[in-house]
Amino acid sequence: MNSETSKNDAAIFDELVQQYATTYRHPDLPPFSSHQHDIVSIHDDVRYPEVLKPGVYALYDHEGTLFYIGESSSPSRRTYDHKRDACKNNQRPPQHIHLITVTEPWERFSLEQFLQSKFQSKFPNFRGRWDEWVKREAQPESNGE
Repeated sequence: MNSETSKNDAAIFDELVQQYATTYRHPDLPPFSSHQHDIVSIHDDVRYPEVLKPGVYALYDHEGTLFYIGESSSPSRRTYDHKRDACKNNQRPPQHIHLITVTEPWERFSLEQFLQSKFQSKFPNFRGRWDEWVKREAQPESNGE
């Protein structure tokens, strides 16, 4: 097993954000800001104002597997959609959300594309992780009989 596959998804994600920041960003730009949230705190913009700033977010399941990387001008609103859809489909919502806020709103598109392509190259099944999560997190409905 090589060193890339022995690292957990969160460590790889952090390394890729750092790689993007040092390789593709102008050195005069302020650094990215990294924040850890759960499905409750990501929607608490009073205590956590960063959730309303443009950025890239990574969704992790209950086992710590990164299954989705997205971008939004307001990650709180966007992740609310993920939570709502999960509840509507009788699934557990994402357990952990890693938010990277950007200083320039356009950077979220570039960073998201970079992270998705790098994760896809390290894990060829990455695009299928969303489908796997949907199946795995589906909770059996009670038949009420």
